[in-house]
Amino acid sequence: MYLQLAHAAESGADVVSALGKMHLQIVHFPIALAVLALVADLLWMLARRGRFAPAFKASGTFLLVAAAIMAIPTVIAGDNLMDSMAKYFTGDLQPVGNWHVNLGITTMSILILAAVLRLAFINRQTKWWPVAHGVLILGAAGLAALTAHLGGTLAWPTLFSAPFFIK
Repeated sequence: MYLQLAHAAESGADVVSALGKMHLQIVHFPIALAVLALVADLLWMLARRGRFAPAFKASGTFLLVAAAIMAIPTVIAGDNLMDSMAKYFTGDLQPVGNWHVNLGITTMSILILAAVLRLAFINRQTKWWPVAHGVLILGAAGLAALTAHLGGTLAWPTLFSAPFFIK
């Protein structure tokens, strides 16, 4: 990825456009990491007192923090991509693009909040933390899936259709 930016800068090409193209390469990482964090957390809940519980707990924490970290450059690159491709997203695709951007930012924010809460409260005995964390991680995974569908709709508008609420 760095080489693409360096090549764009040296050749006089648009660096913003080159950064935006990286969105297509890195977008899958935070989605996969968030889903795997959810799976690890579910396994942790199932094995609460089992011998594998600490491994699932540590894996879930690592995957969630990694998803939150990877979401930041993904959103920045996606914003640059939308800026460079805005002229192509007209008509029916314009609201899809707007929703995609806004849901991507929201998903990133929820992932960061969930990771911060996880790191702050993981070893404290509180009643609200598991519920709040569960809602956040489920919400982030669901929003990531919807955001990914909208991204697919932008990339392949003839194969996907926008959800009913985007018109």
